[in-house]
Amino acid sequence: MSRLRKLIPLLLVVALALVAAVPVLAQTRALYQCAVYENNVLVGAEKTVAAFVGTETTARDTATTNANGIALIEFAVAPDEIGDPVRFEVDGNAAAETPDVNVSIEGLQVRLDYGAGATYTLDVTVSPTGKGTVTKSPNLAQYPAGTTVTLTADANPGWDFDYWSGTNNNAINPTTVTMTADKSVTAHFEREGAPAATFRSWLYETFVECLVD
Repeated sequence: MSRLRKLIPLLLVVALALVAAVPVLAQTRALYQCAVYENNVLVGAEKTVAAFVGTETTARDTATTNANGIALIEFAVAPDEIGDPVRFEVDGNAAAETPDVNVSIEGLQVRLDYGAGATYTLDVTVSPTGKGTVTKSPNLAQYPAGTTVTLTADANPGWDFDYWSGTNNNAINPTTVTMTADKSVTAHFEREGAPAATFRSWLYETFVECLVD
């Protein structure tokens, strides 16, 4: 018995060391103050707002709007989720947020726009014709308001993707488009090995500056 009593403090020390060795993933809270608009009109009470992180299909939090059309969304996030995309739904309808927000712990004010039953078209073209393809995900003829569509450009042999124009003016591939109206995007391709659009723009601007000087 005396030997056991001597071992108890040692066992406690070992147990505490094991607990300390287990990593603890601290969680913080993301907070959004959402002002909800339906067809550009501020809603009243009892609209249900749901927030989703990334491609999750289960809402992290839901809240109902008050008489002023405001809903407070708050949910726990892990440190490695900071910066992940957030999307919102209002009464089951996809909503477009302004500004376009990600997971944040700063307490953001967000405007949510949705249209119950409203749909929009997304027209995608390629330039030069036949030098590449664009994949839309999801690929729908009509998109519910607030839907985020991912566009991926794939160049044909001998060609490279260059940049997007239209709704999106960037060289990011894939890129995303949030459907808040009818939109059109063109994917531009260039011959393989051609200078990038940004370099061509810099070269042209430099040439013009030389002429002026």
